[in-house]
Amino acid sequence: MILEFNDKPIYNSSMLPPLVGSSRVDRPARLLIQRAGATQVLQVNIGELPAEEELAEGHAGPAKVEGDQLGLVVSDLTPQLREQLGLAADVSGVVVDEVRPGAASAAGVRSGDVIQMINSRPISNAGDFEQQVAALAPGKTTAILVLRQAGPIFLALRVPE
Repeated sequence: MILEFNDKPIYNSSMLPPLVGSSRVDRPARLLIQRAGATQVLQVNIGELPAEEELAEGHAGPAKVEGDQLGLVVSDLTPQLREQLGLAADVSGVVVDEVRPGAASAAGVRSGDVIQMINSRPISNAGDFEQQVAALAPGKTTAILVLRQAGPIFLALRVPE
C-alpha cells in the first residue's frame, strides 16, 4: 500500500495518478509504502507511459508454455505475481502453473514454484525456459533451481528419452 508519494500523503488510490502524472520523467521519486505490516521507503524513477499503440501490441499478457516434455505448464513471472508471492522485484524465473505426470512431477516440482535455473543456466521468462528444456539431453539428469516459500532448493530431474 502506498502511503506517501514525494512526501505527499496518499489517502485513497485516486490521489496517486495525478501526482505521478505531474512528475518529471526520468527523475527519482520517494515512496513510503506499507508491506506485510512494515513501512518502507522506496526510490523509484518515473518513466514515460508508452503510446497506446505500443501498449496494445504488448498487451498479450504473460507468456505461457504448455505441455513441454517435462510435464510442466509455466508462465512468465510478472510484477503482479512477484507481489502475490512476496518476491523481490529482482527475482526472475517462470512460475509453475501446473505439474502433469512426468519428469518434473517425479523430481518434486510443485505448482507455485518459481523455476530460476535449468542446468546452471538462468531462466528469465517462458521463452528462456522453452529453449533450455529443448536443449536438455534425453536420458540425462539435470539440476533445476526452484524457489519456494521456504527458500531456494535444487532438484534433480531426469530428462525423458
